[in-house]
Amino acid sequence: QTMAAAWHFRGLLVLCVLASAASFTVPSLFERCLPSPGRAAAGAQITRLSASSSPSDPADLLIIGAGTLGSLLAEQYMAKFPGANVIAETKSNKRHDALAALGVSPRIRDHAPPAPAKSVVFCAAPGGNDDYVGETKRAVSLWGGPKGGRMVMTSSAGILSETDGGVVDESSPIDDGSPRTAKLKGCEDAVLGAGGAVVRLAGLYALDRGAHSFWIKSGKCTGLKDGLIGLVSYEDAAGSVLSCLTCERSVEGEVFLVADDSEQTRKDIIDSAMKTKMWGGYKYPELADSGDPIHAKGIGKRYNTAKIKTTGWVPK
Repeated sequence: QTMAAAWHFRGLLVLCVLASAASFTVPSLFERCLPSPGRAAAGAQITRLSASSSPSDPADLLIIGAGTLGSLLAEQYMAKFPGANVIAETKSNKRHDALAALGVSPRIRDHAPPAPAKSVVFCAAPGGNDDYVGETKRAVSLWGGPKGGRMVMTSSAGILSETDGGVVDESSPIDDGSPRTAKLKGCEDAVLGAGGAVVRLAGLYALDRGAHSFWIKSGKCTGLKDGLIGLVSYEDAAGSVLSCLTCERSVEGEVFLVADDSEQTRKDIIDSAMKTKMWGGYKYPELADSGDPIHAKGIGKRYNTAKIKTTGWVPK
């Protein structure tokens, strides 16, 4: 009778799960944004660096700018290499408990620099960095060099000049007239010149952040409603960096374009977001039939991501 009751309970549980899934389906655009199981597993060994200490041996990986993207990279790297010596650098200690729970050693940017690491990822956001090129060069100086590991910088596919719906790849022209592009290109050149690699990311998003979040909260979608937006989830973006760090092929001095192979219009993105529990209660934002020179000079671009896939990376 006990066994029968147990099987009866399991059957009811399955029915409840199926009924729940049937009543609420997450749109495909945001399916990859749901938390992965086992994240920040309980009981992970915590290893912290004190404010002034440096490891006696070079770290396997130094992540500079461990925000949303950098934290996901740390999680993926530790899953692939349990017990690795990983340092995650941030501006504040806001994420330090979560990083430490992954087995990562968090540190503050303004403390004494660590010893050069075997591999370095520079994924600090340009915003709030008055000397972004200088910060990039500092990151290069904290890398042990291409003989012992790899360096990867995250850049933006937004520096590409195409806006008429054409296909872009790593060799496509950049927007020479933009100060933002000039700054990012200077950073890219510093990394590439040292033997590192650059990943140019399409629009980053998660369920709770991205362009859709700004449009919905502000009540207005800037740019053409039918303009194409290239996207890549934060988790997939972190995976592309991990692939560049660990793939068998050389990535020295190379640029990789990263997107999820499914460009969508602004309207499509908003429609998908509005169908989720998080955004469904908001008012549908105002859509524009014509663009403006700041937010939409054309209808966007399409992405050829064949090169990054030679590292073994594929979007989820």
